[in-house]
Amino acid sequence: MSPYEKWERYHLDDGSIQKMSELYRQDNPTLGGGDTESTGLHIIYDKAFLIVFGWFIPGKDYGRVFTFEPTDITMTHFFEVSKKLKWNVWHNTKFDLHMMENLGYKYRVNNLIENMALARASFQAIPAREGGNSLALKDIGKLFVDAGAADAENRIKEIKQELREEKTKVLAAALKQFPMVIDGEVQTTSTGRPRNWGKGAIEKFLKDITNSLEDLPEDVRQIWEDWHEEYGGDEVSYKDIYDRYKEEMIRYAQDDVITMLEFAKKTVPIIKNRQQMSVIKREQQVIYPLFRMERVGMKIDRERLEQARKDVKNYIIERRKYMYNLIGKVVNANQHQEIKNTFKELWGIRLENSDKAALKAIEKEYKGQKPAEYAEVIRELRRLEKWYSTYILRILKISEPDGRFYTQIQQCNAVSGRVGSDGQQFPKKALKTHDGRTLFHPREVFIPDGGEFDRIYYLDYSQIELRNQAHYTILVSGGDKNLCRAYIPFECKNKLPYHGEKYNFKDKEKRKEWKMKGWIDEEGNEWTPTDVHGQTSHNALELLGYECYEKYKSYEFKGEGKAFFGEKIDEKKFQEVRDKGKTFNFMKNYGGGLGAAMKQLDLEEDVAQALIDGYAQAFPEVITYQNSVVEAHRKRGYVANAYGRRYYLKDSEKAYKLANYVIQGSCADLLKETIIKIDYYLKDKKSKFQMNIHDELSFLIHKDERWIVPELKKIMEDHDWHLIPIVCDIEYTDTNWAEKKEVK
Repeated sequence: MSPYEKWERYHLDDGSIQKMSELYRQDNPTLGGGDTESTGLHIIYDKAFLIVFGWFIPGKDYGRVFTFEPTDITMTHFFEVSKKLKWNVWHNTKFDLHMMENLGYKYRVNNLIENMALARASFQAIPAREGGNSLALKDIGKLFVDAGAADAENRIKEIKQELREEKTKVLAAALKQFPMVIDGEVQTTSTGRPRNWGKGAIEKFLKDITNSLEDLPEDVRQIWEDWHEEYGGDEVSYKDIYDRYKEEMIRYAQDDVITMLEFAKKTVPIIKNRQQMSVIKREQQVIYPLFRMERVGMKIDRERLEQARKDVKNYIIERRKYMYNLIGKVVNANQHQEIKNTFKELWGIRLENSDKAALKAIEKEYKGQKPAEYAEVIRELRRLEKWYSTYILRILKISEPDGRFYTQIQQCNAVSGRVGSDGQQFPKKALKTHDGRTLFHPREVFIPDGGEFDRIYYLDYSQIELRNQAHYTILVSGGDKNLCRAYIPFECKNKLPYHGEKYNFKDKEKRKEWKMKGWIDEEGNEWTPTDVHGQTSHNALELLGYECYEKYKSYEFKGEGKAFFGEKIDEKKFQEVRDKGKTFNFMKNYGGGLGAAMKQLDLEEDVAQALIDGYAQAFPEVITYQNSVVEAHRKRGYVANAYGRRYYLKDSEKAYKLANYVIQGSCADLLKETIIKIDYYLKDKKSKFQMNIHDELSFLIHKDERWIVPELKKIMEDHDWHLIPIVCDIEYTDTNWAEKKEVK
């Protein structure tokens, strides 16, 4: 019998909710949890319309699951019973907290456990994109609970499509008499006849991100607007489904909680056996701080964003017209088969795929010819449309109610334990046209709140991953000289105040003094911090036959064969080489090798190999550390980071990635620990968290509390276990995110 058939199911209301409390007292469960079904995905303005809660009956292989609409009466009973659980498990917990909060119910308990944290602590250390287990609940259900775990969800998808088609038919009937007009032009069929607003035309209009109602003729636009107001557009919410197909929606909602609890029951023993309870506890402690961070949001300059929408849209249309003039038609930049067909039909070029690498190869081979121009405009349109959709339309939609952008912080998605969010994806550079004209800078639209919160402060861990890597080289082999010297006067002697004393990284007090001047190396030269990325690049150049006249500034090719970067390299040219070295350094730390360097950096084999060898020369003890992690995994089947988070792998061939997971994971848990501490520090302050971006925390600092910024810096830097001093840089803005200023 399927697990889903064993569970006892209840749908309750105000008059029957007492049943849940009675059964709870009877069962006295330890493992339970819940979920919400909501009107949408906006974490501030959508709401829960259905609460799901259940538990395992002790001594049984099944449990009870309840659904009820949120009212003061039902929620009182729910709060009372759920807070007593030992294991109160939710999937994507923070979202459910938002959905209840938006109804006015503050769910504050100490026993919340994130189901994705349980999954991450029990899964192999392999990302889903590389064949690892997905954290999606339906995938977890199909793999660990029952093959039919997604049956109820599939039915909901069918219903959703049915309702969507119903809405579209209503619009199609209202528009049937009108010709399809876009950008002021009547659209025609392949035979040249005017295309009417049928179902297909409506679908096409909805799919093209550049289309908007303002482009339509007034009479047609009014019909669209009336349809949107009455039917909510073509979108179908779970609430719509619940109102029409109540039983199916209840079944789906209950199945989700059953899936989650069945998985949790199997997972808890694994986590205990792996000694990962401390990891789960930290993930538990960080839920509410991240939740509070998400509710703050970021103020948007909507006027600037609306102008960007017009500018980018017009440029997309301009480049589509360029494509039409080039090949006689407009091809969807993401229709790979059509793109490949075009290359074959027009120029006899056969492509296996039309990804970025394939198109760049065409540009290189057919430079100055139409195939290259076509490949280039396809790549450009892909980038333009992605930016337009992700960084303009999406922000406009989310910020429409109150002018603020809200995003969910992904607590457990990364294998390493790293947190992530949409904010991490906002580029640091502006979007430009093919001829170099600036179109749009996404970070310019994020601005301070103004008034009492007229500044945003950004506290960023300086090169935290490389510092952590240096820390591990000290633990494993006494330290990599070049890497450690980027952050401490490693193996140097101090002239003042302790003449002749070597740097002592194990002494906490001495670590606090690391910035003092007077350190000299073994050759009597003043200690200069290593340029980590410059060192790799410098070594690579020498291996390629370049002679150095002044490090990082002047080189001349003296070797045989090809001068890959030109005959002479000045300071400006070296920075270009250094950029490749920097990218390669991080790639190497992520486990990338020769093939990855050649493909991702577009390098010839000799250059990629020189970077690999240059890295090994620069940081030999890093290689020792990486090998030690592989060896530790071979012996134990897992490795652990500084906070005890373990990474298991059955596939030993992927063990080379674990060295990076240990470093990233140590940094991730350090950041989570810091967030917990700062959240406690801010509890009686007006200032508040705003966002986490990689290793950076941003804060809305009240104008009367700017004195706390140095205190926040102290909290972020105070991690005694770390043998390399941790440094936090401070920046602020009183204009926009793109114009941050350094605080000295």
